[in-house]
Amino acid sequence: MSEREKDASPYRIQSVFDAFRLLEMLVAANQPLSASQIAVMNNDSRNRSFRLLKTLEECGYVTHSPGDRTYQPSLKLLTLGQAVSRNLSIEMIARDVMNELCDRIGETVYLTVREGYESVCVLTIESTQMLHIMAQPGKRWDLGRGATGVALLIGAPVEVREQFLRKYPDLQPQYLAARERYERDGVTYVDGRDGFIADEGVLAIGVPISDAHGNVNHALAVAWPFTRSSADYDFLRSSLLAAARAIERELGVSPEPSVAPM
Repeated sequence: MSEREKDASPYRIQSVFDAFRLLEMLVAANQPLSASQIAVMNNDSRNRSFRLLKTLEECGYVTHSPGDRTYQPSLKLLTLGQAVSRNLSIEMIARDVMNELCDRIGETVYLTVREGYESVCVLTIESTQMLHIMAQPGKRWDLGRGATGVALLIGAPVEVREQFLRKYPDLQPQYLAARERYERDGVTYVDGRDGFIADEGVLAIGVPISDAHGNVNHALAVAWPFTRSSADYDFLRSSLLAAARAIERELGVSPEPSVAPM
């Protein structure tokens, strides 16, 4: 019995498992491969690799080039990926990560989406502490205000950011200061006492969330009351960044997300 068979789930259909592994291998190769090449890479027989390839071809997931007898993934995978992306919302992806983050740090965690020149809260996991910050789903902030509003402005396309700052020139100094801090710490930071947000008793940090195409339409934040201003900032920051990266991985983002240049 091989090592992979020892580790197999009792419910596994080995041929189906191997077919998907082969398909993943083709995608990762970034070039067409022959049945013989795949057999060597997969430590399998050429005959079995050939049969798996033909099955995948019949299902429409790979295409065959008769001239050089190679196989490559078909565009059907792209179609399926787009359908999954449409049907699986970021809120569904983020909920478990946000619950874990809230349990870890004990403070309120919320997710917002950019809608025009506004940041709209779409999901909140509230702290269980008696005194905590509330961010109701549906609540709106002006883009550029609050931890997520700043994060979304930083991650917005250059033309959106320039139009916004032309429309609200009074926010230019605060934005530049926030951008400088973001480049240093990887998060935005707001203190309700400085007039940058309406809620005077709130401290918050935020981070942009990139999708698989490098677009920033969402931001994740942690908020806590000023009465806990002595909270461990480095712990909150590292926990928030780890959660954001976990959500991005679920969205298919590479380890180093892209943020729009200044």
